[in-house]
Amino acid sequence: VQPGSLVRYSVRARLAPLQDVEVLAASLRDETREAGVRVVTQHDATPGLKRFVDRVAQFLTLVALTALLVGGVGVANAVAIFIDGRLGTIAIFKCVGADTSTVRITYFTVTAVMAAAGITIGLLAGGFLPWLALPLIAKVLPIAAQSTLHWQPLIMAAAFGITVTVIFALWPLSRIDAVTPAELFRAEVVALHGRPSHGFLAIIAFASILLIALAIVNATDTMVAAGFMAATVVAFALFTGVATGITQLGRLAKRVAPSPVSLGFRALTQRPGVTRRIVLSLGIGLTVLASIAVIENGLGRELSDERESAPPAFFFLDIQRDEGDAFETMLKARPGVTRVDRTPMLRARITALKDVPVDELAIPDRAKWAIESDRGITYAATLPERTELTAGAWWPKNYEGEPLVSFDAELAEDMSLKVGDTMSFVVLGRPLTARIASLRAIDWRGMGMNFAVIMSPNALAGAPHTYLATAHVDPSAETATYDAVAKAMPHVSTIRVRDAIERLRAIIGAIAAAVRVAAALTLVMGLLVLAGGMVATQAQRVRDAVVFKVLGATRKDVFVSFLIEHGAAGSITALVAALLGSLAGRFVLVNMMELRYHPALSALAITVITGIAMALLLGFFGTLRALGRKPADVLREQI
Repeated sequence: VQPGSLVRYSVRARLAPLQDVEVLAASLRDETREAGVRVVTQHDATPGLKRFVDRVAQFLTLVALTALLVGGVGVANAVAIFIDGRLGTIAIFKCVGADTSTVRITYFTVTAVMAAAGITIGLLAGGFLPWLALPLIAKVLPIAAQSTLHWQPLIMAAAFGITVTVIFALWPLSRIDAVTPAELFRAEVVALHGRPSHGFLAIIAFASILLIALAIVNATDTMVAAGFMAATVVAFALFTGVATGITQLGRLAKRVAPSPVSLGFRALTQRPGVTRRIVLSLGIGLTVLASIAVIENGLGRELSDERESAPPAFFFLDIQRDEGDAFETMLKARPGVTRVDRTPMLRARITALKDVPVDELAIPDRAKWAIESDRGITYAATLPERTELTAGAWWPKNYEGEPLVSFDAELAEDMSLKVGDTMSFVVLGRPLTARIASLRAIDWRGMGMNFAVIMSPNALAGAPHTYLATAHVDPSAETATYDAVAKAMPHVSTIRVRDAIERLRAIIGAIAAAVRVAAALTLVMGLLVLAGGMVATQAQRVRDAVVFKVLGATRKDVFVSFLIEHGAAGSITALVAALLGSLAGRFVLVNMMELRYHPALSALAITVITGIAMALLLGFFGTLRALGRKPADVLREQI
């Protein structure tokens, strides 16, 4: 420490077990506001990292909720299959005098027990899996990871499961009320229909509103969560509309002469429920898969762009004012050093914008990092190289007027600032107010020397400062350069950029893996729903195949018609899902992760091909089973 050095003191306090840390922190902030003391707790020690982790966690939660909704479609199918398989029993109940309420309560209870069992298994898995996954996660995290049992997430997960069960199970269960015993006895040839009563519709609507409220309340960004729920409703409605459009396409096929292709399109009309299940299940799953592909492509491009921008090999901090020239000369003389940049740096904190204290302003989360603590600032007489002004002009070379500042254009937009507005700072403990002369477009991803705040030289005349320097070094000379600096000037702090990028790449890779797992879960749920739909309509497919054969169709004709049915539905659904997934991925990258959007045409093409392949594969297995039955055996069962 030398005269003029900026010294910061840190005090760490351990509190009693019953002491509320947040209440104490708020009290200390109020008491020390004028002194410029920064009070942080263990929950906000690294606010930027915390916000990023919160956004990723929120995204994974929303993806999991999407998988749960897709599973809800499967719940509706499973309950419908369950009820259809017990129509005879329900008919007997009603014929021997059981009223509708008794039948309803009986099957509501059975459904509730099965739902409770599934929710319990899910909670147990969710509660214990973190302990099992902790050894793997700890390898990629830069800090020590701990796993403890938190009851609040488990309670919220149970609430999500119950509401989804109510929404999707009540509709097929409530159809029992709308039929008579006579209709139940004809269920073999007459499908079970019936619209829920107004009371059931009200319960379903209330559960839907509750689900939306739960998603918003548990979100770190309520606007993002609300937008996601609105987009989910739109996606379900859109894919329902797509299913309706596909069935209309099947009606047009009736005007064409009979052929295996036209029979496949006509089947879309004859089995609208199957078409709707295929489109909804496959569509939502592929939308999530496509969005994940876009997000992963964006993350990968961000890292590749950093490599292509040739970031410096080292950052050097705390170079003393009288050592700047000697340090730069020594570094340039080292073999393998291709470029050295140096600029003065001071520490300052933004305290007010347009004469309004920052504590009283509503600053967006993405810009809070600039006001939450003191930041590095610099001054420059001339416009730095590779600097793009978006508004205003740079000050003259020998400017001597009022203090001026050049500010980051993106931050200025978030803080509602423009050229001519004032910004107040505390620089080395002294207040300073400067007027914005220009705004600059800054690409922080280049990892070069970027400052959100650049002052005019006269604003900081005589202020003590250190230097910040960067060096571009050949990879083979990095270790020798690092050792030379540490030996010549041990007080200079050296940051190796390559190590930081590798740690960042490992963390992003782990995040991408978690996102892929969540997307795979959604897709698996969709496949299970599709498989359940196949089981539900297998008997009808067998009867259709028998009728086709009796009327003269060959096995090839029946096989082609069934594949056309699934291929048409899968192709149209996959194309719509790719479009929606691209839009969703762009929203997540730009609005949630604050990254740039990069088109991912190859990934989207793979998504489309995957959707078509899955639809054809399911249709293939369903068709083989239908063709495996002999017409005589099936006709004999109908007698």
